[in-house]
Amino acid sequence: MKASSLRHKIRVERYEIDNTNIEYPARKWVTYCEVHADVQDLSTRDGLMSQQVGAGLVARAVVRYSSLTKLIKYDMRIYLDGVYYQINGNPKHNLGDRREYLTIELKEGLKEWQ
Repeated sequence: MKASSLRHKIRVERYEIDNTNIEYPARKWVTYCEVHADVQDLSTRDGLMSQQVGAGLVARAVVRYSSLTKLIKYDMRIYLDGVYYQINGNPKHNLGDRREYLTIELKEGLKEWQ
């Protein structure tokens, strides 16, 4: 995959708890990193297959492997073009060189995120 195909800029966010006020700890999403990605919606066939197994996937994002992206986990979320996505499982390494690209499977974000 060429770097020029990573045409989308996505923001990866993680959920943090701010304990400065012990009585009422604030919970908020903070930016973990911003990276270039190739984000593609799933085909109708792949989307239907995903629904049959209960995964509910809507898209895939491919990002370059780095010290930041290797730490992306399922409990984070992704923001792209005004839409939030849930991460379905941990990112998967590409089949050839395991340290070149990661594929992140995306589900629709929760309604309260939108």
